[in-house]
Amino acid sequence: MSRWVHEPHIYRTVLTGLIDIDEVDMIMHEFLDILNGHEGVYFILDFGRAATVPTTLLQIDSIIDVMHHANTVWFAIVNPTGFDNNTTQLLAQEKVKIFDSKDKALGFLRGMVRLDTGKELDDN
Repeated sequence: MSRWVHEPHIYRTVLTGLIDIDEVDMIMHEFLDILNGHEGVYFILDFGRAATVPTTLLQIDSIIDVMHHANTVWFAIVNPTGFDNNTTQLLAQEKVKIFDSKDKALGFLRGMVRLDTGKELDDN
């Protein structure tokens, strides 16, 4: 399930069940389409309801493209259980932050939107 939490700033995708690389790749192409039409997007990729998480995320070119895209401000990953320490360390870079809950990710991104744009986003 994907939707704008605060359009045009924060976009969230919730993954459920068994997740494979093809599904993540498809979602990343959706993110790239959004990036090509918007400036300054903050993404949340939420694995909180996923039964499995691909351990080879960094082998997906599209996820790297999203992370390094000029219009990606922040890329938040929620509850990536199953990531090994190396993957987590590689993901935790300049524009990418790992969170253990959706609420912490949303709180952080709302704060970043406020700092970056001066806009105050509500907590809905």
